[in-house]
Amino acid sequence: MKRFMTIALFLCGLNATNVKSQTVIASGTSGILNWQVTSDSLLTINGTGAMLNYTWNSKPWYAHKDIITHAIVEDGVTTIGNGAFSRLNKLEKIDLPNTITSIGDGVFTHCSLLKTITIPEIVTSIGNYVFTNCALLTTINVNAIIPPIISSTTFDGVALNIHVYVPCGSFALYQSNSSWSVFTNLQEKIDCNLDSLTNDTVYIHDTVYIYDTIYIHDTTYITIYDTVYIDTCNNSINKTVIDENKVTIYPNPTKNILNIEFEEYLQGSILLYDINNRAVLNKEINVKQNIIDMRFLPKGIYMLQIISSNGKFIGGKKIVKQ
Repeated sequence: MKRFMTIALFLCGLNATNVKSQTVIASGTSGILNWQVTSDSLLTINGTGAMLNYTWNSKPWYAHKDIITHAIVEDGVTTIGNGAFSRLNKLEKIDLPNTITSIGDGVFTHCSLLKTITIPEIVTSIGNYVFTNCALLTTINVNAIIPPIISSTTFDGVALNIHVYVPCGSFALYQSNSSWSVFTNLQEKIDCNLDSLTNDTVYIHDTVYIYDTIYIHDTTYITIYDTVYIDTCNNSINKTVIDENKVTIYPNPTKNILNIEFEEYLQGSILLYDINNRAVLNKEINVKQNIIDMRFLPKGIYMLQIISSNGKFIGGKKIVKQ
């Protein structure tokens, strides 16, 4: 089988549950749900129906807050009660089922080691102060097509430039929602089997650089060092390397000035991103010959994008600043 690889921004797919037998440290019933903490630092909650609401220290598993690093809520649970995981100061990972419809107030308050959260697809509301003092939270993966109702305090203290990934086709809904649009790094994701073979997810509106050859149905689709731009939701990728017969970019690598010359007049924008996908330049195209001053930029690899005035992606190219 041929080898393939793509730069991925977010791994997707189900996490396999460790089936190795573990010692049960504590267990019990809370409301209509069951819970247990095992020796692998895992808290598991299962059952059918709504979770109780708790104060910060009234949940029965709170006594084990210093050992719980991973929590799994299994299918069948329909709500996450107030304060359910608050002040679990060692919690690094939480798995929520697709049966969840709402997340209560203060659920993850003071979970200072939590880095990512996935919001299930049928969640309609997320409460107040849910992520207060979650200082390491860097990624929110939202599977709900309709933006869940949130308040101005839901993500209190969370940086507004973290990655927020939303379902394919829902970008406009989130962008126009006054509560969600405060995040400056909203991105729309594509189905996990976008490239047919990998388990990686790439996101539309991203430029992806290929460091190996991707094979789709045993046909070479994108060769090494090609640039692709993801601009559709239909499990396909577009090879959109700049047509060098129509656009000339030189010198590359460059130490200071980058020249971009168009065969025909094009109205639009030249965008430049660093390797962390941060925009470092946005220049309007208004002449055939354009000069980009890169003297102020650190040495490294940059991603150039050319966008027409109607939003059409013209092409992308890797630029090396020496």
